[in-house]
Amino acid sequence: MENDHLITLLERTARMDEKLDSLLEDRDKHDQRIGKVEKHIHMGYGVVAVMTFMISAFAEFFWSKIFGKHS
Repeated sequence: MENDHLITLLERTARMDEKLDSLLEDRDKHDQRIGKVEKHIHMGYGVVAVMTFMISAFAEFFWSKIFGKHS
């Protein structure tokens, strides 16, 4: 009878171990996806910064052509 109880506990422990492994794998996949999203966000910040610089340089060039330099 006690052996049956120990076998049941071992089976439950094995199932919990499998579930934990599955959860850890899911978490790792989720962390990888978050890393990719963060990378794209940072790339977006860079693109916005470069575009802002280019637009302001372009505007300054044409402003000076139209109105002359006022420095």
